[in-house]
Amino acid sequence: MAEIIRTGPVVGSSTYVNGNKVERDYGFTLPNVEFVIAEINAHGTMGVPVPQLLEDMELAVTKVGADEGFASMVVGEPIDIEHRWVYLKINANGSTTNVGCKAYLHCLPKGIPEVEIAPGEITETEPTYTVTRYRLVHDGKELFVIDRLANKISINGKDYAVDIEAML
Repeated sequence: MAEIIRTGPVVGSSTYVNGNKVERDYGFTLPNVEFVIAEINAHGTMGVPVPQLLEDMELAVTKVGADEGFASMVVGEPIDIEHRWVYLKINANGSTTNVGCKAYLHCLPKGIPEVEIAPGEITETEPTYTVTRYRLVHDGKELFVIDRLANKISINGKDYAVDIEAML
């Protein structure tokens, strides 16, 4: 019987913008990668996912404080955002192992978000971005890389764009 490995809690995270750490131990949500759905006639209408075509990828990052780190996240030019996190892998015998993950994102800032200030409360902002490149690495292994401007869509080692590029 195969060993069942359980994913435990995230024990730490950090966010970097253009190589500079701007946040530590704060949550984030990675972009949704959604394939375009083509409708075909097959005893009615059927939606067929097309992995070579993607809907817009968007990213929102929660940032504590309106500081220099925040200012670096809302510049009017492309930026690189790197999210890192570590979680516990719980093995079948109960032992744990730290597992590192990284998400690399090339982004276009959409603007400067509102900043709400309230006495006695933490100031949070949420800059938003259009993502042009998204690469996810789990424990040193690349799970996928999507580069919209370079026409690259590789998921779990399979390149969904290579044959199309060869034909064009």
